[in-house]
Amino acid sequence: MEWFSDIKNSKIDLSIIIPMYNVEDYIIETLNSMRGVRGFKVELILVDDGSTDNTLNLAKEWANSSDFDTFILSKRKWGAINSKEFRFK
Repeated sequence: MEWFSDIKNSKIDLSIIIPMYNVEDYIIETLNSMRGVRGFKVELILVDDGSTDNTLNLAKEWANSSDFDTFILSKRKWGAINSKEFRFK
């Protein structure tokens, strides 16, 4: 399991979990849409299920250039249900 974290703020109002698997064609558009969230300190939790394309690299590049606190968890065969629930354990 690999973690990537780019913490910018310590007070978070809203956590958004985004599961990812081979979505290089639209992950940047999805992440850019988060910029429309206003009035909250937001953290993004990106859960990559072992993508074999460029999804993970694109997400890391985006996280480095964004103002959001961003956590990226990458693990092969995590599964959709587990990727949404891991944060709450």
